[in-house]
Amino acid sequence: MLVLTIDDLKKCVPADLATRYKTIQPSFESVERNYIVKILGKVTYDKLNLGVKDNDLTDDQKELLSYVLPVLAPIAYAENVATLGVRFSDAGIYVNTGKDGTPVTKWQLNQVRMELLSMGYKAIDPLFEFLESGAGKDWHVDWLASKADDSYRELFIQTTKEFDDDVSIYSSTWLFLLLKSYIKKAEQLYLSPTLGRDFYVELKGKLISGMSNDEKEILPFIRQALANLAYSNALRNPFFRTEFQNLQLVKNDNAGNSGSATEDNNYFKQLADQYERDGIAFLGLLTDELNVRATSSLFETFYNSNKFKGERATVSTSTYNNSTAEGTFFM
Repeated sequence: MLVLTIDDLKKCVPADLATRYKTIQPSFESVERNYIVKILGKVTYDKLNLGVKDNDLTDDQKELLSYVLPVLAPIAYAENVATLGVRFSDAGIYVNTGKDGTPVTKWQLNQVRMELLSMGYKAIDPLFEFLESGAGKDWHVDWLASKADDSYRELFIQTTKEFDDDVSIYSSTWLFLLLKSYIKKAEQLYLSPTLGRDFYVELKGKLISGMSNDEKEILPFIRQALANLAYSNALRNPFFRTEFQNLQLVKNDNAGNSGSATEDNNYFKQLADQYERDGIAFLGLLTDELNVRATSSLFETFYNSNKFKGERATVSTSTYNNSTAEGTFFM
């Protein structure tokens, strides 16, 4: 746990905090697991956690913690705010009125929750910026090692901006971090069967070694397809869907108003289906481009494969087992 006392929280949440620490501890454990570990990487997090526990933080770790807590504390309180003051018993569920005032209304509660989420989400990008600029800090090598995870290093979409150029994620590094696993699966389940395994592996290798101008010209088709397909499957995941809703409200300054960020499952299914159709369409454009341009000396591996048609090719949604993909994509 990166927070040990209520006094630590008062530095990050501008409110009168009279909560007992043990009451909100489960929320902090949840946010550290679902947010902070993913942002810092497990090694950096474990060392920071040990330093807090033993009261033995280095100056560099103290500085890092000063960027972590503004993310952790508000989001943890936002997750817990609906149950503060609630008492469960055999006779039912009650709200304690006590002597300290009247419990807030449902509207006020939602307003408080969204203000807390807004504070936490607005602190995420500064945390990422601090991590990126931390060369020379005693935690930086460990963080770079976690960032350079081999399983994600060679994705066709490698930055938040590259994804955001095709599908808006509000320039959120956090959402892009969550989307990486979906991009990887989209490459495996959609792109590889479209290009053919050999051509797919060849292009992946050139992400590191360097692409020719002709190969760079087909990258936009690849990225457009992957961004839409990855986003489609991410929206089917309840955790990602919640993050999308929260960020949408924060970015639109819609605190307290659900607006278009509805929790209607049918809405998100329709939205996910539309992104999937768009992704499939971009795969069709990609194969059209390759079938027109491929020769024995350009995109030779594709030209010599059974994927080359020499004419307009159509990518059918029936080519893929979407039900399997949806299940596999869940984090």
